Amino acid sequence: MKRYRKRFAFLFVLGMIVILSACSVEKQSGENNEANSTIQTSETVTVTRGTLTPTVSAQTTIIQASDFVLSSTEKGVFETCVTSGDKITAGGVIGKVSENEIKSPVDGTVISATNSSEIIPNNYPVATVRYTGFALNVEAENFLKTLPENTTLKAKFQVINGVGPTDILAVVTPATEYAEGSSTNTLFPQSNVLQCLIDKDTDVKIGQNATVVITAGTKENMIDCQVKCNTIREKNFEAPRRESEN
Repeated sequence: MKRYRKRFAFLFVLGMIVILSACSVEKQSGENNEANSTIQTSETVTVTRGTLTPTVSAQTTIIQASDFVLSSTEKGVFETCVTSGDKITAGGVIGKVSENEIKSPVDGTVISATNSSEIIPNNYPVATVRYTGFALNVEAENFLKTLPENTTLKAKFQVINGVGPTDILAVVTPATEYAEGSSTNTLFPQSNVLQCLIDKDTDVKIGQNATVVITAGTKENMIDCQVKCNTIREKNFEAPRRESEN
C-alpha cells in the first residue's frame, strides 16, 4: 500500500512539472511573436479640384465698437472729401486715390482724414471713422495671411441663447491707440484683428457671448489634397522550440 502511495505522489508531481513547462513555453512563444511583429504605414494622396471659401470662426463677446480705419487700395495722390467731425452715411465717399473712391461701409462720424494732395502708398490709412454701436472683435492673424489684398469679407453671428444667426453689418479693421510721440491724430490699423459691426436694429447688449463666422470670396478651381494613412501590423510567428530528448 505504501508503495502505491509513493508511486501516485511521484506521478502527480511529475504531471504538474509537465503542465507548468507547457505554460512557460506558450508564454515565451507569445512574447516572441509580439517582439517579432512589424508595423507598416502607407499613405494615399487623393488630388481633386473644386471651390474653396476661406473661413474663420470664433467665440467672442459683444463690446462697444471702436474707431476703425479705412485704407487706400493703391498708390497715388489722395484727395479727401471729408474733414474731421463730418457725419457720413454708408456708401459715402471719404476720398479718392487716382479717381478710385474710398467709401465708408456704415453710417458714422469722421474722426480724422489725410490731407488732400498727399502722395500715399498702397494700404495707407487715409481716415478713421467712429460707428456708434456694438461690435465683435475676432483674432484673425492666420486667416488674414491667406487672403489677397482688398478682399471683401462677410460675416454672421449667433448670440449664445439669444438672437441669430444674424448678418454682420460690416467687417472692418479696428484702430489702435494714437502712436506714441505722434503729432497727428491718425489712428493705425490693427494687423491681426477684425471688427464685426452689429446693425443697430439687432437687440443685443454688451457682455453677451456669441459665435462669429467670417468668410471671404469663394475661390474657383482650387486643388484639394486629401491624405489617408493606413497602418498594418504584421506578425512573424515562430513555432516554440523543444529541447531534444536524451
